Parts: sequence; C-alpha cells; structure tokens
Amino acid sequence: MEILGVGYIGVESPNYREWLTFGPEVLGFGLAAAPDGDDSVYLRMDDRRYRIAVHPGEAERLAYIGWEVVNRPAFDEAVAKLQAAGVEVTMGDAELCAKRAVMELARFTDPVGFQHELFYGQRFTMRSFVPGRPHGGFVAGDLGLGHMVLIAPEYPPELDDFLANVMGFRWFGHGHNGARGRIGFWGAKLNPLSHNIAYGMIPGHRGLHHIGIAVNDLDDVGIAHDLVQDRGTGMVFSLGRHTQDPVISFYPITPSGFAIEYINGGMTSSAWGTISERNPDNLSVWGHKPVSPGLPKSVTPVTPAAD
Repeated sequence: MEILGVGYIGVESPNYREWLTFGPEVLGFGLAAAPDGDDSVYLRMDDRRYRIAVHPGEAERLAYIGWEVVNRPAFDEAVAKLQAAGVEVTMGDAELCAKRAVMELARFTDPVGFQHELFYGQRFTMRSFVPGRPHGGFVAGDLGLGHMVLIAPEYPPELDDFLANVMGFRWFGHGHNGARGRIGFWGAKLNPLSHNIAYGMIPGHRGLHHIGIAVNDLDDVGIAHDLVQDRGTGMVFSLGRHTQDPVISFYPITPSGFAIEYINGGMTSSAWGTISERNPDNLSVWGHKPVSPGLPKSVTPVTPAAD
C-alpha cells in the first residue's frame, strides 16, 4: 500500500471539552470549527482541516486511526488488497467523509481489534494554521501527525503478517531490549520517520498509550514542559533523549488519560528496512524517568464482554 503516514486520529473521552484549553494553551494546537451538530473538539497541527478529533464518550477510548494514501488509484488498490486478504472493509458514506474532510475512506479492523481508516485527499487551506500559543510549528504535512503506541492483550503472529504483508509497513524494531513478540515498531514505507505505529503486549489490557508528535523548535518542548509543571496536569515520563531514535521529548498526560510524546529532533531516513536493527542497552541516553506509576487510564482491563 502507498501509505504516507498517520493522517488523523480520533478518540472518545468524557473530558473532551478540557481539550479546548489544554490543546491550544499547553501543546500549541490550533482549534478547528466542528461540523454542524458535532460537539467534538478538532485540533490542528498544520493547514489540514484537523489532525486529532476528541469526541464525546463515556470512557477514554481510541476510536479510529486514519492512514493517508497517496491518491485515488492508491486508495482503490489498497481497498482491493485488504479485501483479497479477507479483511472486512466498510466504505465510508458521504456524511462520514464530510466529517473527516476527505475525498473517500474505507474502514476495517486489525487482528487485535483496533479500528483503522484509509483515506485520501484531506481538505486543507493554505497558510491557515494558527497555533494556540506562540509556537514554532509542528512537523506534519505529508509526514502526518507522527506516531502512536497501542497496547493489546496479545501479539499474535497474524498481527505481524497483517502489518507487513497487507498494510505494507516496514519493520523498525522491538524497542529497547524488548523480548520478541512483546512490542513491535512499524513505519509506512513512504514515511521517513523511524516509526508510525507500535503495538505493545500487556495481557488483559487494551488501549492507546501515547501519541507522538514533533515540533520544529526545541524551545517549544521546554515551554510545554514548564506549562505542564506549572498547571500540575502530570506527565508519564520526564524530559529526556531516547537512544534508538535520539529525539528529545517528554510525555505529558492529556485530559483523556493517554500521553502525548512531545518531540524535537530525531532521525529521518529513506533507507529504513536496510539499516540494521538498533538494540541499545538503555531506553534513553538521559532522562525519561517514570513520573506517574501504572498505565495511562486510556489503557483499560479487557472484560470478557469487550473482548
């Protein structure tokens, strides 16, 4: 599949209205107008209509992940590939496409139950992005919004097969000293970021651990770090530099419970997949100390009814 990256993400949250201040004032996101009759909060990182949608919901939940494909022919080929692999695909109707601000979309689930969407042609307006606070801007555009880390109760072989042979992703690695099958990092082949999605296995649990977004200016990481501490909204990991992909980042806790890895720097390459897998002894060169114990509240126990 000719996937560019993560175009948008949708979550559900009973605390969705808190994003109206947290998103712009702390993270620097812009706000987009919601469609008529839609009480959701739509957050912008660039000239695209939106990148993160926070919908009203009774629980903290990842609702969908939107993957952008290059164009209509690539979309048609991707849908055909999903169907040929036996994946049930539902085409989005005109109303749903209008809400997502895309030309067409197709919905499907992965082998561990997360909802995905393929789309092309998301709407944008040139030079329209206005950050919520003075800000140097986000790394987005055709790179997408960044990456996400999902938690599932199991990591079956079918998941690797689906990601590699159906979605066409490239393997990045297991993560820091990760036991095989416990966590896997994957990236779209057309995307130069180290990874776009990772699946971690925690028996009996499912949900969104964090979304990773990058900013152009290191000062914006420091300013956000100060704002989080001043407001007391909490973080999962402190400021630090990772080893595998040497970004400088920290992990503030959002109103919806999951973390945002707020990033500057790191590696980009068109040669991922031909570079040796990195297996460092330490997760980080410095920092990234655990601040909040336990899992984010967006990662919840799996009940028999839900599974």
